[in-house]
Amino acid sequence: MVPKLLKEMEAKRIQNAKKRLKTIKAKLKLDKENKGLKIGLAINQAFVRPDTKALKKQRTKFFINTFCNPGCLGTTFQEDADFDKIVDDLPDSSPTLKKKTVKLLKTARKQMLKGRKKLLGDDSFYHAFDKKTKKRLIKDGALSGCIVGLFEI
Repeated sequence: MVPKLLKEMEAKRIQNAKKRLKTIKAKLKLDKENKGLKIGLAINQAFVRPDTKALKKQRTKFFINTFCNPGCLGTTFQEDADFDKIVDDLPDSSPTLKKKTVKLLKTARKQMLKGRKKLLGDDSFYHAFDKKTKKRLIKDGALSGCIVGLFEI
């Protein structure tokens, strides 16, 4: 499931970036000094390039943790999540930044609960997960949905 998902997302990212590039180039012809458009052009040119091996490896790990992780273990979606351990697994950063990140994660979790007792349903998918996408991902072999705001793939 994950390799297929990665290919689809990369193809859509490249396709969307090409569309945005056309629009930006047309606008730049009218306003050659617009710094915002120049930055947008550079960003979208980077999005047109295929992913590197390192980025593919990183995304594969992320998607396995997101879609192949019943109970969303080791994420903020886990019912008894240990935010300090989750933050410790992040790349080195200052203790102050780690404390702020833990506070941010706790606040985000409270907002995601929206008055519920649990974030995840019995199927290990976040309760607000897009139903159409969820159905398709389950059909493709997903075991969990440990993510917020997943766009239609």
